[in-house]
Amino acid sequence: MIRKRVEQGTGLVLIHPMTGLPSPDDPKVEGPLNDFAPSREVPPGDELWNLSPLVGVLSDRVDSRGFREIRPDAVAAGSWKMAGEHYITLNLPFESFPFDELKHYKYELGAEATPLAVGPQGEPTIATKTFGKGRVVALGYVNTGLSPQVPWKVFGQTNDHWWEYFYSLLCRSILWAAQREPALTLGRMEVRNGGKGGKGVFVPLRNTTPFQSAELSLRLSNEWGESEGTVRQRALLKRGNTAVAVGLPSGLSAGSHFVDVILTAGGKHYDWGSISFSLEKPDEIVSLSTDRQFYSRGDKIQVTLETRSARSGRILVELLDNRGRLLARRPMNPREAGQAAGQAALDVGNYSTNIGWVRAKLFGEGKDRARKIDQKQVRVNFASLDRDFGAYELIMPWYGPPSYQPWTPALDEQFRKIGASVVETPARNFKLIKELRTPGFGVYWHYRKNYLEQKDKFLETGDKRYLVRDPDLASDEWLGKLRGLVRDEMRDEKAFRPLAYYLADESSLTAYGDPLDLSWSGPTLLDGPPDLHGRSLCARASSGSRRPEGARPGLAGQHFRHAGAGTFERRQLVSARPDRRLPATLFRRRSRRVASDDETRADADGLHRL
Repeated sequence: MIRKRVEQGTGLVLIHPMTGLPSPDDPKVEGPLNDFAPSREVPPGDELWNLSPLVGVLSDRVDSRGFREIRPDAVAAGSWKMAGEHYITLNLPFESFPFDELKHYKYELGAEATPLAVGPQGEPTIATKTFGKGRVVALGYVNTGLSPQVPWKVFGQTNDHWWEYFYSLLCRSILWAAQREPALTLGRMEVRNGGKGGKGVFVPLRNTTPFQSAELSLRLSNEWGESEGTVRQRALLKRGNTAVAVGLPSGLSAGSHFVDVILTAGGKHYDWGSISFSLEKPDEIVSLSTDRQFYSRGDKIQVTLETRSARSGRILVELLDNRGRLLARRPMNPREAGQAAGQAALDVGNYSTNIGWVRAKLFGEGKDRARKIDQKQVRVNFASLDRDFGAYELIMPWYGPPSYQPWTPALDEQFRKIGASVVETPARNFKLIKELRTPGFGVYWHYRKNYLEQKDKFLETGDKRYLVRDPDLASDEWLGKLRGLVRDEMRDEKAFRPLAYYLADESSLTAYGDPLDLSWSGPTLLDGPPDLHGRSLCARASSGSRRPEGARPGLAGQHFRHAGAGTFERRQLVSARPDRRLPATLFRRRSRRVASDDETRADADGLHRL
């Protein structure tokens, strides 16, 4: 169907083209992932590869849970270079992309394909081809859906304006594939020196419309994403090629600049493009640091800064929360070279987020006193202000894009509108909850293989050793793992003070679909109530599980919540009947003893106690 439609003229844009076929060294796939999904085996995909301008890549793997797994040997990093002039990549500032984090797959060029951009080793990253009457574009970046996949560590360290250029690449790819390039377009723009040391943009125009005039709108911004003004200029048109020179404002800051140009005529947008240029930095901030990572209201942040040159201009230091609200500001006096450029103390005021930013701005001297020379910022963390359960909490712990995306704040705003109040990431500006990722706890359907094998062996042999559960929640070994996990997680999150910790999402002691599980382990039998006479009936602790008629629910889970002054309270969600002491109840009692006794002794410094 896809091949036929492209041959008939439908455009196709491929992002990370692959057929899903396993690589030769991948383990053999046996059967479907579960009873509700088809087999992972797929028929040969030669016909689809024939469509793609990019071919020959090692396929992503599918792990045991059915999730995508990227092969390290299939990807690379490094800057892209233009491989020729084309509508898709024309006036696209690749130099703004964070190529250290923006990875691409190592493709080969397909038959009759044209490369538009290549990586450091000449490997194609963007390519096109025609197939019948249709056009095909292939983009080889490592993706999350349509967007590039970049790690969260870039958050706050790069100017997000580059995302506009990446989405511009996607839009221009769609227009070209659909054969909808406009009749009035921008040619390759250039930044040229103007009069009195100023700068101007040379804008070629290509026109096949009857319009005799058009308007150019230029928006100028610096490397920190700050607007430096807009310029509008009328352009007289003629059939064919013409050009316009547009002067840029004077007094620009130092460093990189980006000029975004929109071409309109007859009240409609016809084309757009961007170009960059740089102005020398007479000085720069080489280091910026704070005395510690976590702060509370009323604290002072000691800021230390160093610049490159012997003498620095005016320095301004600010504290902002993660919503961009200014909390504190003060000047810093520079010193001689070879020493710290200066120190300043910022008061931690009325923040409303989990994290904040210390930002330093360096300005010029004398008549350039108002001109920005450089800027740098570092992240700080704030102790949580709101740790109480409300009337109810709408918890969405790990929902959202798996990598950093500039539209995450828009997503969070939608969360607020539906009443979400708790997530798992501090940068998301909500209350926090943390998963302990308890070892072996949480038997999803796709983890059921070992459990089912163990069950089958018992039914075949009658050997009771196959009735010992893994994990055995009553064993000292498993509880020791839990103890270390609790200690490590709480130490790492000490200052954030999450609202609660949970053992695992969708926790289950058996594979879904089994209502009961027998546990004959030594610790379980020894710790069990005498009225069970050496037998232990372990009800599943999973929501949605089936249980025998008349049976009471076992323990579904507990939340450990902060109760102030660095302490925790336990909140039991569902409890077993006191006269039916199931192993889940034993786990509750033993885990309480592990948490309260051991953790209290281990944390003499007053770390979170249970």
